[in-house]
Amino acid sequence: MIFTEKNWLGKEKTVFAITALLVIPAFLINLGMMTLIDDEGIRALVAKNMMTSGDYLSPRRFEALYFNKPPMWNWILIVSYSIFNQVSEFTTRLPTVFFAFLYGIAVYFLFKADLGKRSAALLALLTITCGRILIYDSMLGLIDICFSLVIFYMMIRMVHLARNEQWGRMYLVGYLLCALAFMLKTLPALAFLGISIMIIVFTYGNWKKLFHWSHFVSFFLFLGILGSYYIPYSMVNGSEVLLMRMMEESGKRTFVDSGVGETILNLFTFPLSFSYHFLPWSILTIFLFKKGVLQKIWENKFIRINILLLLANLLVYWLSPKIFARYLLMFPPFYYVGLLAAYRIHEQENTRLFSIFQKVWLALLAILAIAPFFSGLVPFAETINGLFGKSALLVVGLGAITYFAFREKSDRLPYFVLALVVLRIGFDVIILPSRLAEDPGSRVRTESLDLAKEIEGSQVILDTEKMFEPAIGFYLKSYEGTRLSQN
Repeated sequence: MIFTEKNWLGKEKTVFAITALLVIPAFLINLGMMTLIDDEGIRALVAKNMMTSGDYLSPRRFEALYFNKPPMWNWILIVSYSIFNQVSEFTTRLPTVFFAFLYGIAVYFLFKADLGKRSAALLALLTITCGRILIYDSMLGLIDICFSLVIFYMMIRMVHLARNEQWGRMYLVGYLLCALAFMLKTLPALAFLGISIMIIVFTYGNWKKLFHWSHFVSFFLFLGILGSYYIPYSMVNGSEVLLMRMMEESGKRTFVDSGVGETILNLFTFPLSFSYHFLPWSILTIFLFKKGVLQKIWENKFIRINILLLLANLLVYWLSPKIFARYLLMFPPFYYVGLLAAYRIHEQENTRLFSIFQKVWLALLAILAIAPFFSGLVPFAETINGLFGKSALLVVGLGAITYFAFREKSDRLPYFVLALVVLRIGFDVIILPSRLAEDPGSRVRTESLDLAKEIEGSQVILDTEKMFEPAIGFYLKSYEGTRLSQN
């Protein structure tokens, strides 16, 4: 067995608990500081238009119908705005943080039975502290972390039900979650469901399970759920443009929309790009390169199906040269579980590579501990309040982590995860204020809010050739009664 140690070793439980607690302030501090980026502006503007118009059926950007995305994320934003009675950068981004927390919790509970508490907790923390989430996507009010959580939960829950031969529940859960994901991003949800069903059926059953009666019942239930929204929508707004835009959005940035040469080149560059976006934990790939490791991993049926789900679903993006990295956020648990399995094999065998990496973790911790000494070199350091005190606290915190890691006799990786979370807090209180001071978006926000006061309650027609940034529209609608339309 790979995950033979089901319980905590040494002080790991304490380290994991501290890390999980610190993730909360790490993801929340200064969350609303930076100006909205364009995609955030679109989602927030559409949600705000729904609130002011009272029309929650028809998403609109300015006063024109918005067909690119279904309304589910807008409804989620409206809940956030309503709870806090505030439409702001913070309340726009808070749902993302909420779903990031849920993502980590879901990984832990869905993998605990197979990996044990120790490895499941580590996998959960690796997932939400991967570079892409930790220092970028968790700071933005976008759909992708929520969508990724739903898709991840759909796939792994179907695995659990299928291996227990609960085919009826598997199809029911799969299609219900697919309907939810469809209301976030439309057709990609169906692609994930279809590919995952094929992999799961041929791993745990046989092709006849595809014709299980519950498959058809669940499919029609899926259609009924979508119909409860799209039929009323079509009766009010028509459906032709909506269907065309749905197909266009789903095919955008895929191989359908790219040249042959660009697609072929992406076949070679994508693995490197994928590994880059999921640093630092993709570095664990090195533990795969030992005789017998891949065979041991493949012999574990649960890890094997995780790998198959990863490769089969990832193929769509592998053939898509123009995708954004945030489209891949449902894959880290499936990716990291294989790497973590390899790491555990080396740990059990006490290999030379495992011993070397214990020194690597310690060396990296020492480097991180002294990094705050150089915080005075960040741009506009003089504008950051309490820079010295913040830097001193970071040095003390990271230094303490390094000290306890030095004393650790088993695995130091959890200490490095904790250090990255502390470093994210440092990023929040030092780097974000520095960026704000030099961010052109800050000036755009200030000038847009000033203009919003002047046009309060007016009908404004925007020249889309000169003023097209959605975030500008969001700030211009900061006051009640202002109506924005496009020429």
